[in-house]
Amino acid sequence: MVYISIILILALAGGFYYFMTQLEFKRKQIMILSKENSSIKDSLKAYKLHSPLTVNFSDPPYSYGEIVSRGEVLIAPLNNASLLCKINSPMKVMILCKAELLNSIWYEVTLDVPKGINSRGWVKKDYIVFDESNDIITSSHNKM
Repeated sequence: MVYISIILILALAGGFYYFMTQLEFKRKQIMILSKENSSIKDSLKAYKLHSPLTVNFSDPPYSYGEIVSRGEVLIAPLNNASLLCKINSPMKVMILCKAELLNSIWYEVTLDVPKGINSRGWVKKDYIVFDESNDIITSSHNKM
């Protein structure tokens, strides 16, 4: 009878310990998710700061350029847009379009990647250079 009582008390203590550790783990998860939720809400507020955006599209001055190392290709021409990829070494790209918004110049580019997945994005003017001697100048640039 004493052994059964001791086994029952140990089982209850083990169950109590197990559920308390699970409870503590869930509390930590809730705190982490709450912080992530707050940061996502804050990033969404940044998009709402610029109501209505004015985008001035034009032909790019060159057909090809090179993204410098550590250049970023974004999904949209906004500083807080999602990152498609970060370029580790200089990469030659085809330039499709030029856009000016929020006092910044952006270029829509096509990356030379296999399968064409995430192959188009936007690069800020600071991350792209043009090789004037090796490039075909677009027709709008020739009119000047």
